[in-house]
Amino acid sequence: MKPRITLLLLTILLLAACTTMSIVTKFKRGEPVFPRKAAVIEFKLQGHKIMVPVGINDAESEYSFLLDTGAMSAIALDLADSLGLGPGLRLPTPVDSVEIYLTKEPLSVYLGGAAVEGVFLARLDFDTIFRIGGIDGFLGSNLLRHFCVALDYDREELILSRDYPEWVSKEPHYRLDLETKFPLYFPLVNCTLNNSLTTQAMIDTGAPDLLVLPLSLFEEVVLASGAEYIGAAGVVAKWPFTTSDECYLARLPSCRLGELSLTDLPVLVAELPSSADHLLLGKDFLDRFQLLLNYPRSELLLMTSIEPQFPDNIISTGLKVERREGRTLVRGYWLGSPADRCEIKVGDELVSIAGQETVALTMDEIRELLDDERSAVADLVIRRDGVNQRLELPREPLLP
Repeated sequence: MKPRITLLLLTILLLAACTTMSIVTKFKRGEPVFPRKAAVIEFKLQGHKIMVPVGINDAESEYSFLLDTGAMSAIALDLADSLGLGPGLRLPTPVDSVEIYLTKEPLSVYLGGAAVEGVFLARLDFDTIFRIGGIDGFLGSNLLRHFCVALDYDREELILSRDYPEWVSKEPHYRLDLETKFPLYFPLVNCTLNNSLTTQAMIDTGAPDLLVLPLSLFEEVVLASGAEYIGAAGVVAKWPFTTSDECYLARLPSCRLGELSLTDLPVLVAELPSSADHLLLGKDFLDRFQLLLNYPRSELLLMTSIEPQFPDNIISTGLKVERREGRTLVRGYWLGSPADRCEIKVGDELVSIAGQETVALTMDEIRELLDDERSAVADLVIRRDGVNQRLELPREPLLP
């Protein structure tokens, strides 16, 4: 899961703050600079994360920002300090102990030949708030809103332009109306679940999952339809500022997005902040298309030359881990999964996987090795009470 401040909670808080003219003015700031031709930017995929090279003001270096349409544009606290971008206005947060400030002065953000000038970014401590390192900032929708944004996962290319590129009209696509709202401009589309419930889904390029269903809709969407599901032990997914560790993996009977109709989708069910009732569409959904978010026209195009194929199950060991004080610990697991049957316990330490010590691996590399479907078995060494134990966990379908 991507630990971050999500849609409804931040929107409510920021709208409350925007009653003061100074906050309103700062969130409306930012002038786009369009190149003569579309700006084509190569990015790197690190697990599910889209890492984009970004220039800041007149700094000679380029920095690595996470492209996250479901986040507020931000700069890492240590980078902001090193560039002399001190704190300005404080933003509201759900808990007093978390302090987030906008930069005191506006700055220019350069993306290939495109730019946004005179924009204020949030200063964030990524290690403390989000428990993720190696990220210099977020490229969120409140910055991207000026552009037509094309995203090609296969080529690892981001294209920013004033309007649709010429080749778009020739490509087969699904078109959906896009809704964005001040101050964060998160992209939302309408969807229908099980042919009866109409709700919205957020295009979330920072999330790894195929589809996330809020826990508030579990009874109405999953239980009422008789859909298959499994529960979890420990914590398999959790958003900040939520209280419940309750999670499920379910098979959603149907989901319709415009003319795109999907059936039997595996979905994660988890609590989202402030009982949000929108879904999240993450990387495992989005990377089956060329994605075009035309913020100025309020349109989304999902382009594909072939009929998109989606899984009806998830192949996994069922194990979820986290990094804590340099150790990789079992955070949770799906009930009935290979991890559950091998009697792994929450709090066990994962010492190695596939012969590689976890201390030398990033969390993205560990998750990739755990979920590598090219191998039928995950070879693990688990430490409990100071004793190492080797386990071979098969990778199997999690849902019945």
